Amino acid sequence: MLEWHEDACLTPHDAFSDMDVGLRLREFIPRVGPGIEFVAIATFLGAEYIRNFKTRPNAFVPEGGDEKCFTEIIDSKWSEITQGIWADAIKMENYDIESDLEPIVDQGVTIALPILDATMRRAWSSGTKGMSGGELRRVTRMAFYLMLRHNYNLPEGPVLLPLLHHLNDFCSSNDDFQSDNAVFQSPSQSKDEGSENICLQCIAMRDLAVGETISVSTSS
Repeated sequence: MLEWHEDACLTPHDAFSDMDVGLRLREFIPRVGPGIEFVAIATFLGAEYIRNFKTRPNAFVPEGGDEKCFTEIIDSKWSEITQGIWADAIKMENYDIESDLEPIVDQGVTIALPILDATMRRAWSSGTKGMSGGELRRVTRMAFYLMLRHNYNLPEGPVLLPLLHHLNDFCSSNDDFQSDNAVFQSPSQSKDEGSENICLQCIAMRDLAVGETISVSTSS
């Protein structure tokens, strides 16, 4: 059995707490309502790429803090997840999403773009390479495509999880995932003692041979 604990789950709360994008995203909560969680995760994904998977330290002063917040950057605790997700962007150069989702992505990009522009300027002041306006827009839109491709909807809301890209034929749903050899279940569906801090479980449905690919897909 493979388990992801809560501290391994990148949630909207983590995006809202980010030093660069969190404050601006929180301002949109009452204006956007349901759906801001997805915008938050996509915006955070964009910020991770723009900052080269680093972040400003939050041990000094919250948003806008002292000079060290702008001149010092540290490795992001989420880089294992976000670098793996951005590696998938190479395969998605011609990625098309459902046509009815494009207007929603456009709205999200409109919200995220000025936030990520400010993030890029702060990162540039710390020595990170800048982007043109066109490059920044492409990165922002790709962040939304990647969010749609990689997010998993738990009953508590959307999350991003490490190592899911290693599981074959993965696709999102609020229901359990089932396949010939594995199943996903959320903690609300688990009866096991001590599962309170578990975000998601992947359980083998039969004995697996050494080296066998774990294949997880939605049931028909």
